[in-house]
Amino acid sequence: MDRLSAPLYKNFLTKVWLPELLPDVHEKLTAGGTVADIGCGFGRALTEMAHAYPNSRFVGYEPDKTSARQAENLAKKEDVEDRVEILNAPSGEMPAEKFDFITTFDVIHDLANPQEVINDIRRAIKTDGTYLMMEFNCSARLEENINPLGKLMYSSSTMYCLPYSLSQNGAGIGCAMGQELPKQMCREAGFSHFQKLDFEHPFNVLYEIRV
Repeated sequence: MDRLSAPLYKNFLTKVWLPELLPDVHEKLTAGGTVADIGCGFGRALTEMAHAYPNSRFVGYEPDKTSARQAENLAKKEDVEDRVEILNAPSGEMPAEKFDFITTFDVIHDLANPQEVINDIRRAIKTDGTYLMMEFNCSARLEENINPLGKLMYSSSTMYCLPYSLSQNGAGIGCAMGQELPKQMCREAGFSHFQKLDFEHPFNVLYEIRV
Protein backbone atom coordinates (compact mmCIF):
# COMPACT_ATOMS: atom_id res chain seq x y z
CA MET A 1 0.00 0.00 0.00
CA ASP A 2 2.88 2.35 0.76
CA ARG A 3 4.44 1.76 -2.65
CA LEU A 4 1.08 2.20 -4.36
CA SER A 5 0.32 5.56 -2.77
CA ALA A 6 3.85 7.07 -2.69
CA PRO A 7 3.75 8.36 -6.32
CA LEU A 8 0.50 10.23 -5.61
CA TYR A 9 2.04 12.10 -2.71
CA LYS A 10 5.27 12.82 -4.56
CA ASN A 11 3.68 14.05 -7.79
CA PHE A 12 0.36 15.57 -6.70
CA LEU A 13 0.00 16.34 -2.99
CA THR A 14 2.18 19.45 -2.70
CA LYS A 15 2.47 20.20 -6.43
CA VAL A 16 -1.21 20.09 -7.46
CA TRP A 17 -3.71 19.28 -4.72
CA LEU A 18 -2.74 21.92 -2.18
CA PRO A 19 -1.53 24.85 -4.33
CA GLU A 20 -4.13 24.45 -7.11
CA LEU A 21 -7.17 22.77 -5.52
CA LEU A 22 -6.89 24.10 -1.96
CA PRO A 23 -5.05 27.44 -2.31
CA ASP A 24 -6.23 28.75 1.08
CA VAL A 25 -4.77 25.67 2.78
CA HIS A 26 -1.57 26.16 0.79
CA GLU A 27 -1.31 29.76 2.01
CA LYS A 28 -2.02 28.76 5.61
CA LEU A 29 0.64 26.02 5.59
CA THR A 30 3.14 28.30 3.88
CA ALA A 31 2.71 30.81 6.70
CA GLY A 32 2.75 28.07 9.34
CA GLY A 33 -0.08 25.73 10.30
CA THR A 34 -0.78 22.50 12.14
CA VAL A 35 -1.52 19.30 10.22
CA ALA A 36 -2.64 15.80 11.20
CA ASP A 37 -2.66 12.73 8.97
CA ILE A 38 -4.91 9.97 10.34
CA GLY A 39 -3.79 6.44 9.55
CA CYS A 40 -0.52 7.88 8.27
CA GLY A 41 1.03 4.50 7.42
CA PHE A 42 4.72 4.87 6.64
CA GLY A 43 4.42 8.68 6.78
CA ARG A 44 5.15 9.59 3.17
CA ALA A 45 2.40 12.20 2.89
CA LEU A 46 3.70 13.88 6.04
CA THR A 47 7.30 14.03 4.85
CA GLU A 48 6.26 15.44 1.48
CA MET A 49 4.26 18.19 3.18
CA ALA A 50 7.04 18.86 5.69
CA HIS A 51 9.50 19.49 2.84
CA ALA A 52 7.07 21.78 1.03
CA TYR A 53 5.93 23.72 4.11
CA PRO A 54 8.87 24.18 6.50
CA ASN A 55 6.96 26.66 8.69
CA SER A 56 4.23 24.15 9.54
CA ARG A 57 4.11 21.29 12.04
CA PHE A 58 2.82 17.80 11.30
CA VAL A 59 1.48 14.93 13.39
CA GLY A 60 0.78 11.40 12.18
CA TYR A 61 -1.64 9.17 14.06
CA GLU A 62 -1.01 5.50 13.30
CA PRO A 63 -2.43 2.71 15.52
CA ASP A 64 -0.25 0.02 13.93
CA LYS A 65 3.05 -0.10 15.81
CA THR A 66 5.15 -1.40 12.90
CA SER A 67 3.85 1.27 10.51
CA ALA A 68 4.38 4.00 13.11
CA ARG A 69 7.99 2.89 13.54
CA GLN A 70 8.51 2.98 9.76
CA ALA A 71 7.05 6.50 9.67
CA GLU A 72 9.44 7.65 12.40
CA ASN A 73 12.38 6.18 10.48
CA LEU A 74 11.29 7.90 7.26
CA ALA A 75 11.01 11.28 9.02
CA LYS A 76 14.55 10.85 10.30
CA LYS A 77 15.83 9.72 6.91
CA GLU A 78 14.20 12.73 5.22
CA ASP A 79 15.58 15.03 7.94
CA VAL A 80 12.20 16.41 8.95
CA GLU A 81 11.84 14.76 12.38
CA ASP A 82 11.93 18.20 14.03
CA ARG A 83 8.62 19.05 12.29
CA VAL A 84 7.00 15.61 11.96
CA GLU A 85 5.77 13.81 15.07
CA ILE A 86 4.53 10.24 14.73
CA LEU A 87 2.19 8.91 17.40
CA ASN A 88 1.38 5.22 17.71
CA ALA A 89 -2.16 6.16 18.65
CA PRO A 90 -5.75 6.22 17.35
CA SER A 91 -7.58 9.32 16.21
CA GLY A 92 -9.40 9.51 19.53
CA GLU A 93 -6.24 10.92 21.12
CA MET A 94 -6.28 14.07 19.01
CA PRO A 95 -6.75 17.26 21.05
CA ALA A 96 -9.83 19.39 20.41
CA GLU A 97 -9.72 22.26 17.88
CA LYS A 98 -6.00 21.81 17.31
CA PHE A 99 -5.47 21.39 13.57
CA ASP A 100 -5.75 23.67 10.55
CA PHE A 101 -5.63 20.74 8.12
CA ILE A 102 -6.45 17.05 8.60
CA THR A 103 -6.06 14.32 6.01
CA THR A 104 -7.09 10.70 5.51
CA PHE A 105 -5.66 8.96 2.46
CA ASP A 106 -7.53 5.76 1.51
CA VAL A 107 -8.33 5.14 5.17
CA ILE A 108 -12.02 5.67 5.92
CA HIS A 109 -13.38 2.70 3.96
CA ASP A 110 -10.99 0.31 5.77
CA LEU A 111 -11.96 1.26 9.30
CA ALA A 112 -13.91 -0.76 11.82
CA ASN A 113 -15.73 2.38 12.98
CA PRO A 114 -15.40 5.10 10.31
CA GLN A 115 -18.08 7.30 11.85
CA GLU A 116 -16.17 7.46 15.12
CA VAL A 117 -12.98 8.52 13.35
CA ILE A 118 -14.77 11.23 11.37
CA ASN A 119 -16.31 12.42 14.64
CA ASP A 120 -12.78 12.61 16.09
CA ILE A 121 -11.66 14.67 13.09
CA ARG A 122 -14.56 17.09 13.52
CA ARG A 123 -13.66 17.55 17.19
CA ALA A 124 -9.95 18.07 16.45
CA ILE A 125 -10.22 20.48 13.53
CA LYS A 126 -10.39 24.25 13.94
CA THR A 127 -13.62 25.96 12.90
CA ASP A 128 -11.86 27.43 9.85
CA GLY A 129 -9.91 24.25 9.12
CA THR A 130 -10.09 21.84 6.19
CA TYR A 131 -10.39 18.07 6.10
CA LEU A 132 -9.12 16.38 2.91
CA MET A 133 -10.40 12.85 2.34
CA MET A 134 -8.95 10.70 -0.42
CA GLU A 135 -10.86 7.57 -1.36
CA PHE A 136 -11.11 5.13 -4.24
CA ASN A 137 -12.77 6.36 -7.41
CA CYS A 138 -15.66 3.91 -7.39
CA SER A 139 -19.41 4.14 -7.52
CA ALA A 140 -21.60 2.65 -4.81
CA ARG A 141 -23.63 1.07 -7.64
CA LEU A 142 -22.36 -2.30 -8.85
CA GLU A 143 -23.52 -1.76 -12.44
CA GLU A 144 -21.33 1.35 -12.71
CA ASN A 145 -18.22 -0.58 -11.67
CA ILE A 146 -18.42 -3.36 -14.25
CA ASN A 147 -15.18 -2.52 -16.01
CA PRO A 148 -11.48 -3.47 -15.72
CA LEU A 149 -10.89 -0.94 -12.94
CA GLY A 150 -13.90 -2.22 -11.03
CA LYS A 151 -12.51 -5.76 -11.18
CA LEU A 152 -9.31 -4.55 -9.58
CA MET A 153 -11.12 -2.53 -6.92
CA TYR A 154 -13.48 -5.32 -5.89
CA SER A 155 -10.62 -7.82 -5.78
CA SER A 156 -8.48 -5.66 -3.50
CA SER A 157 -11.53 -4.80 -1.39
CA THR A 158 -12.46 -8.46 -0.93
CA MET A 159 -8.92 -9.56 -0.09
CA TYR A 160 -7.80 -6.59 2.03
CA CYS A 161 -10.28 -3.84 2.91
CA LEU A 162 -13.22 -5.97 4.03
CA PRO A 163 -11.22 -8.56 6.04
CA TYR A 164 -9.34 -5.78 7.85
CA SER A 165 -12.57 -4.14 9.01
CA LEU A 166 -14.56 -7.31 9.65
CA SER A 167 -11.74 -8.85 11.70
CA GLN A 168 -12.47 -6.10 14.23
CA ASN A 169 -16.24 -6.63 14.04
CA GLY A 170 -16.29 -3.47 11.99
CA ALA A 171 -18.53 -1.81 9.41
CA GLY A 172 -17.04 -3.72 6.44
CA ILE A 173 -17.62 -0.91 3.95
CA GLY A 174 -14.96 -1.75 1.37
CA CYS A 175 -13.34 0.57 -1.13
CA ALA A 176 -16.37 0.85 -3.47
CA MET A 177 -18.39 3.01 -1.09
CA GLY A 178 -19.03 5.86 -3.53
CA GLN A 179 -19.68 9.47 -2.53
CA GLU A 180 -22.99 9.46 -0.65
CA LEU A 181 -21.87 7.39 2.35
CA PRO A 182 -18.83 9.53 3.29
CA LYS A 183 -20.93 12.64 2.69
CA GLN A 184 -23.56 11.31 5.09
CA MET A 185 -20.98 10.39 7.73
CA CYS A 186 -19.40 13.86 7.53
CA ARG A 187 -22.81 15.47 7.89
CA GLU A 188 -23.54 13.35 10.97
CA ALA A 189 -20.19 14.41 12.45
CA GLY A 190 -21.11 18.08 12.12
CA PHE A 191 -19.48 19.11 8.85
CA SER A 192 -21.62 21.28 6.59
CA HIS A 193 -19.45 21.45 3.45
CA PHE A 194 -18.63 18.35 1.40
CA GLN A 195 -17.32 18.83 -2.14
CA LYS A 196 -15.62 16.60 -4.68
CA LEU A 197 -12.51 18.36 -5.93
CA ASP A 198 -11.75 18.81 -9.62
CA PHE A 199 -9.06 16.14 -9.86
CA GLU A 200 -9.46 13.39 -12.44
CA HIS A 201 -7.64 10.16 -11.63
CA PRO A 202 -8.53 6.54 -12.46
CA PHE A 203 -7.94 5.27 -8.92
CA ASN A 204 -8.67 8.07 -6.50
CA VAL A 205 -11.12 10.87 -5.73
CA LEU A 206 -10.64 13.84 -3.36
CA TYR A 207 -13.23 15.41 -1.08
CA GLU A 208 -12.88 18.83 0.53
CA ILE A 209 -14.72 18.90 3.86
CA ARG A 210 -15.24 21.92 6.11
CA VAL A 211 -17.22 22.92 9.17
